[in-house]
Amino acid sequence: MKKRTVEEWESLFDQQAASGLSAAAFCREHKLCPKYFSLRKRQLRHSPPPQQGFIQAHVMASADDDVLSIRYGKTELRLNPGVSPTWLAALLKQLA
Repeated sequence: MKKRTVEEWESLFDQQAASGLSAAAFCREHKLCPKYFSLRKRQLRHSPPPQQGFIQAHVMASADDDVLSIRYGKTELRLNPGVSPTWLAALLKQLA
């Protein structure tokens, strides 16, 4: 199987769309695996670009001191402050 760059995949997706052929017919014509073509299309076109680096954290005073609150954008995660740091790190790693 030939290793293609992101740009080459994007070009193939554009060619398929412009051809008017179904993905399966386009793949047959270009000797591509239809399942892999669909997988790469989902991976490259439907997933948000990965975020790099760190986010800025702020310590905020709260009347509700018995809750650990983590906010990112419009999302808020409220946890018991006694939560295991190992568990919290594992959770954040899975969400990243």
